[in-house]
Amino acid sequence: MFPSDHVPSKYRCLRDGLEGDHSKSMIETLLSNTDVDELLREYEVPPPSISTVRARRVMQRLCDDAGIGLAL
Repeated sequence: MFPSDHVPSKYRCLRDGLEGDHSKSMIETLLSNTDVDELLREYEVPPPSISTVRARRVMQRLCDDAGIGLAL
């Protein structure tokens, strides 16, 4: 698994992960006062995975930077 670095996806994932155990107002207070990555670790909520399309773009950029031809 490769975690996404897309911040809105992290917030959405954390909200979904905490929704059953905490009130919405408590979740919003946590999110406004603490780094989302810290909260993901603290509450043991797995971050969202990078999408296939995004992974291909990253691979293409890395190959372009290295001068390697890659056909996706």
